[in-house]
Amino acid sequence: MPIRLREAMMKNNSMKRFFTHLPLLSSISICFYVYFPGFMTNDSYLQLGEALSHQYSSDHPAIMSALWALLLPLAPKLHPQTPLLVFHMLCLVAGLWMIFSATFPSREKLIPVCIAFFLLWPPILGLMGNIWKDVGMVSVWLLAVGLILKAQFEHKFNLLWWALIPLFYGMSVRHNAPPAMLPLLLWMCWIWSKGASKAILLKRATSLLLALFLLSALLSKALTWGSDRSFIHKYTLFDLAGISINTGKVIMPDYNQDIKLNELKEIYTPKTNEPLFGSWATKALNGPSTSEQSKETTALWLKSVLTHPLAYLKHRSQVFGATIGMTHQIQFPYHMRVSPNQIGNKSLQDFITPVRAPVTKIVKFFSQSLLFKGYLYLLLNIAVFLFFWKKRSFAFREFYLALSASSILYIATLFPMTGASDFRYNIWSLCTAVLIALHWTLSKSSPDPRIEIA
Repeated sequence: MPIRLREAMMKNNSMKRFFTHLPLLSSISICFYVYFPGFMTNDSYLQLGEALSHQYSSDHPAIMSALWALLLPLAPKLHPQTPLLVFHMLCLVAGLWMIFSATFPSREKLIPVCIAFFLLWPPILGLMGNIWKDVGMVSVWLLAVGLILKAQFEHKFNLLWWALIPLFYGMSVRHNAPPAMLPLLLWMCWIWSKGASKAILLKRATSLLLALFLLSALLSKALTWGSDRSFIHKYTLFDLAGISINTGKVIMPDYNQDIKLNELKEIYTPKTNEPLFGSWATKALNGPSTSEQSKETTALWLKSVLTHPLAYLKHRSQVFGATIGMTHQIQFPYHMRVSPNQIGNKSLQDFITPVRAPVTKIVKFFSQSLLFKGYLYLLLNIAVFLFFWKKRSFAFREFYLALSASSILYIATLFPMTGASDFRYNIWSLCTAVLIALHWTLSKSSPDPRIEIA
């Protein structure tokens, strides 16, 4: 073949690959252009303070703070959040690419379109640019899902061991993540040992979960050694406030006995526990300042829940209903700015671009729609689980079951374990529902022989 003809063909193939991946490249560019330097809330700055000082507490996931500290030397001037933003985006895009490429190797032209659709879905677009533990968990867990799928369909079983690393990290940054990880571990164990009984698979997955949880707990304890701060009291005192409102009598630890019922009613709302502890309130609750007060709070919480179960369930039902958008207007549906701070990080007003403004308007337009209702994605995941539980001959059955079951368990843990109704708490359910919908749509038109629809 003449050299010039060969060069022309190579150039033509390169151009084809470029235009094939143009939707993906464009969506990544838009996201990073909109997200830069990384959106920050007050929680983000408090966690950044721990990363800068190397003094960690259980107020924030210590493992994530330690990772942030390791990435700080890569940070550009005035933007300490950017390396973590890049880390999250790389994990997310790599995971999505592996998910689609491992299962649809013959649909190379449509894979970038699917990933672009996922990244630009308004609720996802409004959340993924934030330096939050929720975003970190979703990003690394989708990377793990991609590794598991490559192991299953490309028979690269050593990737299952690598998948444990992002699974471990994701579990370590969200306190309610361990139950949601069990279906993913069950899926992995099924790939490892096909033909094993359900009891054996459950035993192996549970043992693996407990081992990873113990390792996470030990590592977090080592990082927070010497710190007496804890976030648990924000949940227990929130529950005690709700029980007090529903029973009509103040049930509080001794160090909060001076608060009256009418004062408690003024600062209590099932949508968030922040007013209970906010400095702006005329009368706010005090957190425990000693280990004895922490023990007193926990003991009183347990006694009150057992003594007034209906009052507790009413309170928790209202909180959960608000979290998934059923009983109250969704709170904090998106966050696309850098909040004011004291560490010299410039406000995002200094970084307004021609792209950011219209994108933010689009997200804001959809923020009051059904797309920003957590219960929508919960119902979709429940429907997926029930449908594919009976569909035995579908090639991606285990993938869909693992993802939907994981998201259902994740949302279920919010019933007893959330202190606010922020939309971001629905992020895993949101991402799994959108991902399964895209993947299933592509499978309907896929000529790949591994698809065996009953």
